[in-house]
Amino acid sequence: MSTKTEDFILFEQRLSPIHGRQVILHELGHGVCDHDATLVISPDASRLLLPSLNPEMVRRALGREHSQTEAEIEAEYIGSLLSHHVNSWAPERTWEVPPELQELAKRLSALEFPSSREP
Repeated sequence: MSTKTEDFILFEQRLSPIHGRQVILHELGHGVCDHDATLVISPDASRLLLPSLNPEMVRRALGREHSQTEAEIEAEYIGSLLSHHVNSWAPERTWEVPPELQELAKRLSALEFPSSREP
């Protein structure tokens, strides 16, 4: 959502942390690419459905449609690129695996990092 002086990224609070971060990065992708909001509701429909709200504000808040448009694909790509860099800033997490779970942990790790699989 944009005002004349600021941009805000709003997303569903109940999303998983990873999904929420991807939504934020996707929306930053729109900003990086300077995408315009598209018309998803006409000013007349906005006045009818939301009479107490300024139609321009409604357009800015609801302005992007979730489709396979070039802008959406581009924003998703930019968000993914940003995610790669954001994830690399996170501290590496390590856990002590109990001896009885080490074999299982090794097999699960191989799923995440296929190149670490033993021949």
